[in-house]
Amino acid sequence: MAHHVEAAPVRLLDVAERRGLIQSAEGCVRQMSDFGYRVSVDLLEQIRSS
Repeated sequence: MAHHVEAAPVRLLDVAERRGLIQSAEGCVRQMSDFGYRVSVDLLEQIRSS
């Protein structure tokens, strides 16, 4: 079963990366996809460009 992920958690991953708390927001997003969450790197890119 796939889980839907809203933009807020992805935004938090971006903030965490910028603050040096995690190494790669993109890597986390890719792992979430592997675990069945419906999220893509495109959402991360959208957040970063806005």
